[in-house]
Amino acid sequence: MNWKNSLLITMLCLLSWPSYADIYQRMQQLQKQLQQDAAQTLPEIVRLQQQQTFADKEIQKMVTYLHLQACISLKKNSCAAEQTQLLLTLPLTQVQQVELHKLASQLYYQLGQYQNCINQAQLWLQQTEPLPANALTITAETNAAIHALISYSHYKLAQPQSAIEAMQQALRHNVTESRQQFLLALYQQQQQVKDERQLLQLMVGSYPKQSQYWERLGQNWYQTGHEQQALNVLSSAYKAKLLPTRSIPLLAKLLLLQQAPQRAATILQQHQSELQQHPAFLPLLTQAYLMSQQRQQALALIQQYPAQTKQSLALASQLAFSLEQWRNAQQLLQQQIKAEPTNQYWRYLLGLSYFEDKQPQLALETLATITETRLLPAVKQWQQHIQFLQG
Repeated sequence: MNWKNSLLITMLCLLSWPSYADIYQRMQQLQKQLQQDAAQTLPEIVRLQQQQTFADKEIQKMVTYLHLQACISLKKNSCAAEQTQLLLTLPLTQVQQVELHKLASQLYYQLGQYQNCINQAQLWLQQTEPLPANALTITAETNAAIHALISYSHYKLAQPQSAIEAMQQALRHNVTESRQQFLLALYQQQQQVKDERQLLQLMVGSYPKQSQYWERLGQNWYQTGHEQQALNVLSSAYKAKLLPTRSIPLLAKLLLLQQAPQRAATILQQHQSELQQHPAFLPLLTQAYLMSQQRQQALALIQQYPAQTKQSLALASQLAFSLEQWRNAQQLLQQQIKAEPTNQYWRYLLGLSYFEDKQPQLALETLATITETRLLPAVKQWQQHIQFLQG
């Protein structure tokens, strides 16, 4: 809030009023004192103001302005707001009114009086429209700042849609990253994903080195079902070394969905040390290995992690069996049988692994424990085959 500039303009306007020798001299004296000791001078200014209650309006304005200056010097926002409102009841030029409405909106925001802030800001906007040319320079930044103040106030009042509209107006006048971030947060809060995406696309263009905007844009595309666009954004960020580690699993998932398992595996391998505690890392890399026909790597990966789930243990058991690693398969299948004792399929695979490992007696003993109807035809064939080979 640039109060000093507002007050400087107001002071210049006030000093142009007709001078009244005695009161003007007293005010000059108080103004000097104000610069030296504002706290001690304020009571004297209050007394002078009370003495001039029925004085000429021009004198009242000068004294009230001095009181306002003292309040601001002492950072007494409530006092400053009161004097600003008092000044607005006195005859003022349009330029003076504009400056005071701007000051009032800033003071009310600081005081947490958000509706009053909005009201004063709206009055400022109404009065700046018809100002004569060159009467007062209203910069794009000033206009943006007032709209932003309205937006923040609406947000504080739990009026998010009004906050969005006001911040959109602020950005039409002047763009800053902080205002865009605020609008982005509002879009997210209101689940306006299309508006959020459009703003993120602008921000990626404006701040290409800011990784969080790339990441959020990719996530936005993914969450709305646009997987190819999400992959394009996250891949570009990854190539530019701008993708946060936490989003690498999402990139790998998108690569798998687009049938690029070798690329997914390579990326995950490169970041294994940072991602090994991530819950999606093991399933994604395992899937990438399996999709790219790297069964040995998939099995080795699963066995690196002692805290296996039922699903990963089952996969490891089947992988070891398919790779003809019979001793490894036997150990894994025995663990799997303990984990799922009612699923007799694992006993069936264990029996076959014993047979392939040249342990026919263990194979027969294991197959003999199977009673599940759907498995019995295959079990009997294997039992007959083993007994035939034993002679």
